[in-house]
Amino acid sequence: MAMTEVAAGGETVRPRSWLQRLGCGGIQGYGISPPMDRAAAEDFMRTFTPMTATRLMLPMA
Repeated sequence: MAMTEVAAGGETVRPRSWLQRLGCGGIQGYGISPPMDRAAAEDFMRTFTPMTATRLMLPMA
């Protein structure tokens, strides 16, 4: 069974960069999006791009 890891804690640029250097396949956290209801999630997924996530990231802490 193939598995992909998703790291929690993607709130700022620093941990995101660190996780990417470690080869983490996915990052989740408030830096990308706060929790949302189904309608908001569907809209988010229609418009999401990796560049959107980069612009949404909070400054380094």
